[in-house]
Amino acid sequence: MILQPILSSLDIKYKNWREKTLNLFSLLYFFECILASLLLIFSIWWQKSLSIYNDTTSIHSSVGDSLFSIIPHLDLSYFYFGGIWIIALLGIFYAIYKEPKKIPLSITALSIFFIIRGICISSTHIGIPPDHIIPNIEGIGVLQFFRNDLFFSGHTGIPFLISLLVWKDIFWRNIFLIASVIMAFTVLSMRLHYSIDIIGAYFITYGVFHISEKLYEISSSFLVRYQAEKNRNKPPKNKNN
Repeated sequence: MILQPILSSLDIKYKNWREKTLNLFSLLYFFECILASLLLIFSIWWQKSLSIYNDTTSIHSSVGDSLFSIIPHLDLSYFYFGGIWIIALLGIFYAIYKEPKKIPLSITALSIFFIIRGICISSTHIGIPPDHIIPNIEGIGVLQFFRNDLFFSGHTGIPFLISLLVWKDIFWRNIFLIASVIMAFTVLSMRLHYSIDIIGAYFITYGVFHISEKLYEISSSFLVRYQAEKNRNKPPKNKNN
């Protein structure tokens, strides 16, 4: 009896979500998701390739940072790896459960984020601080780690980008903003980024978000016009058949 109101509430929420999601399913929505996913695959390859290139072919020099005298030097490997995965999973959960219609826009924004970050990485040859702590999780070891993909911080920028995508939802916006600050503290404590990488992440990510909105709006309107034109030119069905 105690669980009945809770189960009823969950059932209503599920039915509302199912109805909202089913209304999205169309050839146009499916095509938008496919295009955005292809762009995401390319952007991940692009950023990784430029990170490898920058790590192996460029000469890097470390510089000082006044914040390092204030922020404690700590090994926060679990936050570094686990935090970003939790943020990613929360972002996926929010997109599927709360705003599935924003999935193509979200994937597009993340893709542009990776593309621009790859360009920035290959253009800035500042070396990682000499006292950096290599992220290492006991029992797993060191996962793939680039030493000189510094500008700008992806750990800071990704949760901030998600917060911009969910901005109208105050609760979730604050969750991702707090997560962004925690990630910024983590990479600074481990000396994996300079303060300029953190500051730059917020400004560049804000620009990425608005660029993504505009590009998505243009591509979406083009697909809508294309679909409308295709339907207009489709021969009418013969009712006698």
